[in-house]
Amino acid sequence: GEAFEDWQSWIPADATSFSLNTGVNLHVLYEGIMEIVREDIPESKRGLEKFAEAQEKIDVNLDEDVFQSFSGECVSVRMPVDVSDDKTVQQGVTAVKCSNPERIRELLGRAVEALNKLPAVQAQELELVDAEDLDGYQEIKANIFSTVGIRPVIGFDDGWMVVSSHIEAAKKFAAVRAGDEDSIADSDKLEDFDVESDGEVY
Repeated sequence: GEAFEDWQSWIPADATSFSLNTGVNLHVLYEGIMEIVREDIPESKRGLEKFAEAQEKIDVNLDEDVFQSFSGECVSVRMPVDVSDDKTVQQGVTAVKCSNPERIRELLGRAVEALNKLPAVQAQELELVDAEDLDGYQEIKANIFSTVGIRPVIGFDDGWMVVSSHIEAAKKFAAVRAGDEDSIADSDKLEDFDVESDGEVY
């Protein structure tokens, strides 16, 4: 994947942990593996044909729809967020670079529909609803989430798919990216550890 030129803008000033990774292009990896399989395992031909037929039947192509939508770059951040007037908890946000948000959003909706056909999931009343005060995001609702104290959301913003364990963490993450909240560049953490923080990061 591509290097992060503005890596500090991804990290809130009070982040407790973070990781940025240029990752692996799954499309290229998949192509390489499939080429080896076709050349070195000729008996796999029928299995691969069945796999292609199954994908066509459900209108999902693993490589074109999924692997080619993600180039590998990934950011993961854990941070404290205020989830109520008197409670601050640690929550996580993960962002992966995504070039086909419309298709991925459609597939997520279809996945939720399919899961809701299972009796165990039906009892949880799983659904995707537009998130409050967060454009481009949907909240994943289920009965169990209120029990464990999370409000997961998933959204697409500026070429990235963002998944968060709590809507407040996603809001904070978006605010840091927009420059409306302090990033780690505004804190003294990197100075304390004498870390050179300029330039590209892989």
